[in-house]
Amino acid sequence: MSPLIGKEHEAVRAKLYAFAHHSSLGDEEVFEQHTGKQTLCLNAGDFERVLQEHGEHTKSAYSARIAELEQNVTDLKAVNSLQGADLTKLTEENAKLLAADAEHRKKLQTLPAREGNVESREEKRIPFWRVAAPLVNRLIAEAGSGTQYTRPQIQDAFLQDLDNFPELKPAIQDLMRTAKKESENTPFALDGWGMEAIRLALGDLAKKEGGATRKAEKH
Repeated sequence: MSPLIGKEHEAVRAKLYAFAHHSSLGDEEVFEQHTGKQTLCLNAGDFERVLQEHGEHTKSAYSARIAELEQNVTDLKAVNSLQGADLTKLTEENAKLLAADAEHRKKLQTLPAREGNVESREEKRIPFWRVAAPLVNRLIAEAGSGTQYTRPQIQDAFLQDLDNFPELKPAIQDLMRTAKKESENTPFALDGWGMEAIRLALGDLAKKEGGATRKAEKH
């Protein structure tokens, strides 16, 4: 194939020939074989000059870019390390919260039973309080300045007031029953929760140490 030199014309009408749609003529590789790839070619002298003029600048630009990328990698590693520490801390805190939640759930599960036990116990102690409540009110009313009731005084007062409620004695005796009281024949001894309940109700009027400061009187 040779160029048509000297036969050029202006404003020539183009005609579409059938072979224009031939697959081989539409192949990029075929055209590259005839026209060549669009690449830039320099001779040795021009290359040396371009290298001297732009080489150092290009090298510096690449070095700066590499340094920037390395810094980015360092920063990412630091962030990842902090995030790892935060994740570990959050995991530990989450484990503590889960343990606390499990403990609360356990308490909630047993709460109805424990509340039921408390209610049942207090109901059983009603006969005791029918004697102890008026007793506490009397001792408070009779207390003078500096009065502090000892355990023996409280015991004597309880036995005295108990005689006013003979119908309650069997229930109170059964409620306060212990092996020690049976062996010593002291069924109404306030040597446990009964004494502490009355002392708590008396507050500051209950002597903290042994000794008598005032005798409890019978009403």
